[in-house]
Formats: sequence, structure tokens, C-alpha cells
Amino acid sequence: MDEVHFNRINQSDNDMLCSWVKEDEILETVRDCGGSKSSGLDGFNFNFIKNYWNVLGVDLIKALQWFYVTEYIPRECNASFVTLVPKCVNPSKLGDFKPISLVRCAIKFLLKS
Repeated sequence: MDEVHFNRINQSDNDMLCSWVKEDEILETVRDCGGSKSSGLDGFNFNFIKNYWNVLGVDLIKALQWFYVTEYIPRECNASFVTLVPKCVNPSKLGDFKPISLVRCAIKFLLKS
């Protein structure tokens, strides 16, 4: 392995990657998310979060910061299930369906931030 050379990132990039996500970056991420996509198991999509950001924003930011401190996602938040969505009007075979995974909005929020 002495001849293998790995690229390294510089200290400023490392500091940026290890820093807290800023509130304005979180809000920008929420605004950039497609709001009308299907909701997850919790029944919420990003339109709901966008419309009620003034009520939900503080708690969502706290939840995101809590994850970064504890590095723990409660099992209930990570639940998902796969459902089949028809690709055509009268589906008759498996290929006529598109599988999608429905995940809770909190996880989508976490992964996109």
C-alpha cells in the first residue's frame, strides 16, 4: 500500500463538511424540494412543510441538529414501505407498475439537508 496515494481534502473543505448546517441552508433545501410528490407514511409532503414553515421550522431545525449531535435516528422515523403505482390505465402485469418507497417526511428532510 506504500505506492497507493489517496487524494485528501484541504482543511477548509474539511471544516465546511464538519460544520453545522445553517438555518438558511435548511430553508433553501426545503424550498427546493418538490412539494407535491406523494406523501410518506406520515401523510405529509413538502408542500405541507413549506406552507407551515413558520410553525414547523423551529422544531424541524431542532430535530436536524439533534440528529447531528446524537448521530441517532429513532426507529419510528426510519420506517418505510414499498407500494406499486400503476404506469398505465389498466395494469395487468407486474411491469405495468412502478415500485416506490414511501418514507416519512422527517427522513426526507434529514437526507436533503
